[in-house]
Amino acid sequence: MSNLNKRYYFKDIFDFHTVSSDEYENYLKEGFLVDKYASEQHVYLGIFILFIIYGISSLVFFFILRDSYIIRQRGFLLTFTGGILAFINVILGLWPQFGKISCGVTVLSANVINVALNFIFLTRSYRVIFNYHFNIFKVSSIKNRKSKGKAFKGTIEPNNYLPKINKRINKLLFLIVFIPTLISVIITGLVYLIAEGMKDKCPIFVFEDAMLSLKNNQGKELFRVVIIYGFLFFILSFVNAIALFYVKDANKYGIKPSSSIQYFYKVLNTPSLVNELKSIAIKEFSVENVLFWENYQLVQKMVYRYQLEYKKAKEIGDEHMVSQYDFEEYYQQIQQGSFSASSMDEYSYDPNMPVPKEIMPYYTSFYHM
Repeated sequence: MSNLNKRYYFKDIFDFHTVSSDEYENYLKEGFLVDKYASEQHVYLGIFILFIIYGISSLVFFFILRDSYIIRQRGFLLTFTGGILAFINVILGLWPQFGKISCGVTVLSANVINVALNFIFLTRSYRVIFNYHFNIFKVSSIKNRKSKGKAFKGTIEPNNYLPKINKRINKLLFLIVFIPTLISVIITGLVYLIAEGMKDKCPIFVFEDAMLSLKNNQGKELFRVVIIYGFLFFILSFVNAIALFYVKDANKYGIKPSSSIQYFYKVLNTPSLVNELKSIAIKEFSVENVLFWENYQLVQKMVYRYQLEYKKAKEIGDEHMVSQYDFEEYYQQIQQGSFSASSMDEYSYDPNMPVPKEIMPYYTSFYHM
């Protein structure tokens, strides 16, 4: 196609001719909710009805499946809230195509609902990052770290590792969504109250053709908030991508999935396969169980070593000699990967066994992160 033909081709699509002042004024006064665009309005109305059916059914099914594993791992409440907000946001986006809407509702959609949705989306990656950040059981020395929370005073080990770490992460994720949204609401309110003539430019309770407001840039000062948050979302997404790059296991072992229970046990006791499982879990944004298993194995190995040393001391005839064993040095060996889980094939553990005082600090570290 020659340059001349290209020029006329694009002229057929886009009208570039210079218009008079009267034509421009008429353009600014012409909205979308007129008979001229009746066909398009009916199409949008049909899409709107289909979306209502699809959106409500999706939310209902999601609520019914709220106890499923993958939904619980990703956080039901936050995800369900995001689904409801997305549903409302799409409705508010489609409504102006066939009905009148107020400027205040448009601002609500852009500056509040849209901001909350973006940060809810970010929480999926933050959940993975926080799980690894709070995985502080693996440290260089148990003696050099102060235990967080109350000391473990019982003799029977509790099972509160995941609930505690999830509770902490969920609080942080809530704040990550709530605080930016609240700031956006405050800034929007201040702009509305302070900016000159804003109550006339963007009336809250006056419903009109949204196309007219768009053409005349009514209330444009209010929409600068969502522009700023758009840049912020882009920056945070980039930072999260870098953070996830360091979390993600770069090793690829090419292990094929298997449904047998024997393979599952093999995975749990083979470091390379656990790394592969970890890589899959990161992609699914659900790493809590993998982290729990890694940390649990450390405690398990400490108990196993205690049982061996206690057995030796008992054979000698002095059970108190077990206290002379350097469990801290053994802990360092585990951290360096010099201990193989295969040596624990005959290991058995009684959950009702009192926690020995020699390895109590490791239990305290594990259960009170």
